[in-house]
Amino acid sequence: MLAFRIGCALIGGTGGAALWLALYLVVSSVLGFTADPHGYGIVFGVLFYVPASIACAVFVPLAFPKRLWRRATTISMLLWGALTALLVVMLNLV
Repeated sequence: MLAFRIGCALIGGTGGAALWLALYLVVSSVLGFTADPHGYGIVFGVLFYVPASIACAVFVPLAFPKRLWRRATTISMLLWGALTALLVVMLNLV
């Protein structure tokens, strides 16, 4: 069980790091922090966001002890929904 939790933490952490990179790509492209006149940062950021966010939201709660899985999954899904809603709002600014 410990190896399973460590594996989930590694996969979820990698997904979380990729998630923040994807969010940075989208936000920097939308707000004009980078020289991205064609919007490739938005396209690739959103395409990169989907699998990274799902991996993070699914695997991070499994890294906690089994008695906390339900609470961690609830918090993880609420955070995933909030980040996705913020991303959609950010994309509507374009």
